[in-house]
Amino acid sequence: MVTMAPKRIPRDRAYFLQRSNVDQGTGCWIWARGTYTWASGSKYGTSSLPGQPSRSAHSVSYISLIGPIPEGCEIDHTCTNTLCVNPSHLEAVPPGENSRRSWERGNGNNRNTEKSKCPKCGGPYTEKTRTQRGKVRTYRVCVPCDRARNAANARARYAADLDAARAKQRARRSTKKES
Repeated sequence: MVTMAPKRIPRDRAYFLQRSNVDQGTGCWIWARGTYTWASGSKYGTSSLPGQPSRSAHSVSYISLIGPIPEGCEIDHTCTNTLCVNPSHLEAVPPGENSRRSWERGNGNNRNTEKSKCPKCGGPYTEKTRTQRGKVRTYRVCVPCDRARNAANARARYAADLDAARAKQRARRSTKKES
């Protein structure tokens, strides 16, 4: 049986235009093939370079039509359309700059800052609402909900400590009886 090598399709301008719908108003090349959705709801196109695993279509477009992505940089959509693969709308920037631009445009993790009520208790977010920095992102905390969560955690820790102390005490008693 003869196996044939996979057909290598060049990733040139025509490749991206054939797989996109051009928006005449914005000039965006909207990727019309495979997509994936981030937890945040942002949609990105997927493509691949010959012999490599799948990656974001805008990165493939940048690499194919502009050149390699500089080390320590990521690709920013200057048009803010995450499905756009037009190389003139893509720019390699450091991650901090990309995040800053997202926040300026209102597209970043700051969507929750527009909420006026806590999604759990329905209480209003006020000046007393704390902002906490997590490992991945910064988020707001409703003070009453946070107090209730901390109290529940403290009760659970106390109960666990109490159970451990009682078990230790029972073990001591049983060893005294055996002696």
